[in-house]
Amino acid sequence: MFSKVNTIRRIGCVVAPLAAAVFAAAAAIPATQAVTITYTSVSAGGDWQTSTTWTGSGGTSPYTYPGYSEADDTADITNGATVTLNGSVPNDIGNLQIAGASTFDQTGGSLTVASGYALYGGGAAATSAFYTISGGTLNLPGYYFGGSGAATSTFTLDVTGGTVNSSHYTYVAEGGDGTLTVNSGTFNNTAGFQVAHSTGTGTINLNGGMFETTQPITGSALTGSSYINFNGGTLQATANISSLLSSFTQANVQAGGAVFNTNGFDVGVSQNLLSDPTSSGGTDGGLIKDGTGTLTLSGTGNTYNGNTTVNGGTLEINSNFLARTSTVSIAANAVMDLNYSGTDIVQSLYLDGVLQNPGTYGYGQDGGIYNSFFTKTGTGTLTVSSIPEPATLGLMAIGGLGILLAGKRRRRV
Repeated sequence: MFSKVNTIRRIGCVVAPLAAAVFAAAAAIPATQAVTITYTSVSAGGDWQTSTTWTGSGGTSPYTYPGYSEADDTADITNGATVTLNGSVPNDIGNLQIAGASTFDQTGGSLTVASGYALYGGGAAATSAFYTISGGTLNLPGYYFGGSGAATSTFTLDVTGGTVNSSHYTYVAEGGDGTLTVNSGTFNNTAGFQVAHSTGTGTINLNGGMFETTQPITGSALTGSSYINFNGGTLQATANISSLLSSFTQANVQAGGAVFNTNGFDVGVSQNLLSDPTSSGGTDGGLIKDGTGTLTLSGTGNTYNGNTTVNGGTLEINSNFLARTSTVSIAANAVMDLNYSGTDIVQSLYLDGVLQNPGTYGYGQDGGIYNSFFTKTGTGTLTVSSIPEPATLGLMAIGGLGILLAGKRRRRV
């Protein structure tokens, strides 16, 4: 049924021997009847391709799974099937494809999709396929995971726990639409990573957890659209990367903020970080810089308008784009490099947790008493305005009104 031809891995396009086993069951079921099956074996040597390791409903029972021993077989999960993995698969599988409104849920155990298009989904037009991992480990040493197929097909890899290890070039969306969402857990990338390789729309959502990488993450090189949404998840470098983010259609900073951990490395971001217009009250979550090492924001069109917090290492900004209503906080043993000409006006400034008075701050200012928080390479400064925050203005207005009314009462007495 399946050809033994090496293929490439993809998100939105998943293929593997695992899929081959599942497809055998799904193929025996009429296209209009979905199957729900669960792999439960956790014993050593438990064979994922043996029917006794599965429980399920729908279709014809018992389920049978032919034995494929080579890692280049193709397995398909189709016809609206739902497959759950909660036990470890002892041997690598080849290509895994999820399509036709089907879902693969990994709640535990470990799975290695070892060759070709490691993980891909989508397929027919107007269909959506999903791979969700909430526990365990998914290893993708093959080529691609993403959305592939008809232009209106979609594939989503949703990380809500556990660990995904991607060690070969990855595309998020190719032809169809692909989405990688990290809500919790870890996505670990050690190879090239491109969002929207061809004509589709690719999106990364960092809502929580950790996306760590040794390699740059790039947007579309052709006609596709590529987006990355920062909403509280951490983007962490595990190597020096001169251009961590570039060529995206848009990089949005949402309410949860953009969190970067340089983790002892030097990292550059040329992609502009834009305030998401859907952020509550029009103010996004700003930027948090964690870890030792240097993060350099070299984009000239950054528009995020939330607060900027430097918890460790050095944050270098190459233009004066900080919002006038924002707060800058620099922790002890952290540094800001204001590598631009002139000054940048902000609402307030905290140095080692202490709120500073209105004035101008930077390396060499006021006899150099703030030099431990600013580098001497940048000639720019921060000007802390004397205008109170809106909430403070409101309190002052209420207080002034109270004093006025009290004075009128005294005159009447």
